[in-house]
This record gives sequence, C-alpha cells and structure tokens, in this order.
Amino acid sequence: MKRLFSVVCAGGLLGIAVTAYGAGPELIGPRLAQATPLEAVESAPATRGVAFELPAPTISNPGDTVAPLAPVPQHGHDEVIGAPLELYPRVKYDELDEVHPCAAPVIVTIPDPCGQVDACCGPRMVNVQICVPPNCEPRVKHGKSFFGHRPKIEYIYGEYSVEIKYKKNGWLEVEYHD
Repeated sequence: MKRLFSVVCAGGLLGIAVTAYGAGPELIGPRLAQATPLEAVESAPATRGVAFELPAPTISNPGDTVAPLAPVPQHGHDEVIGAPLELYPRVKYDELDEVHPCAAPVIVTIPDPCGQVDACCGPRMVNVQICVPPNCEPRVKHGKSFFGHRPKIEYIYGEYSVEIKYKKNGWLEVEYHD
C-alpha cells in the first residue's frame, strides 16, 4: 500500500513538473504524455544521471536588436532636494527683540501640543521654527511652566535661550531670552 501511494505521489509530482515547465510530447515522449500519472511512473524509463536537453532560445526576428541601455551618470554628487517641512501653524513668538543679532533659523521637532498619540508610532511630532545663535550646541531642558501644569522645552545657548511653552487649545509660545 505504501509503495502504491509513493508511486501515485511521484506520478503526480512528475505531472506537475512537466506541466510547470511546459514540456510537451516532444520532450517527454507521446506515450508518457497521454498516460495517467500512475502509468507514467510505472512505464517511465530510468533517467538518473541523464540530462534533459532543452531547446536553445531563438530570436523571433533576426533583425531585432536589444534596446540600448540608459546612460550612466557621471561620478559626483547630485543635489538632493527634500520636501519642505510643514511647520506647526499655531505658534506665537514673544520677545523678538531678545533674539541673538546673528541668529539663524532652525527647525526643531517637538511632541504635538494637542497630545495626539499614534498607536504604533508613539506621540505625534510637530515642527517649529526658532532662531538660534550660530555655531552653538544647545543644552536642552524639559520641564513644567511656572504654574506646573503645562510642559515646556528650553534650548539654552550660553547667555541666550529659547523657551517653547505649551499653551491652551494646542497653541505654542516661543519666547526668547538674552
């Protein structure tokens, strides 16, 4: 019984393999092409160590040529232009007279003041533009506002600092200090 089952399975696999490769009667012989899987396995000649010869690929029209390849770019650096960042719209700027005289605009990414949290990615982030002194690394402090119920982020650049305070209804206040 096991032998019969093995023969039937092998015949089925042979039929699948022949069908998958599109082999017709010219490759497997007319007698095997018309046989059931069980008959094909029982009457198939031994093919161990014998390589099947597949027909050579042909070009349908001898005049056809291969399309030319696209030109290869020269070595060097191409300019990469990214999409502009979307700035958070509800921002108020306070004490602009205390901005560093040579300040450069920088975009910082902070947690969304509306408190939106994505289930898979964590808190949603927003972009805010601030002006900071050139060539300085900030010391960043996270804390609460004076009354202790709203968060704030402070970027300290030596004697200059920038505070981003979270306000009501999703507003942010950027305050400069010298």
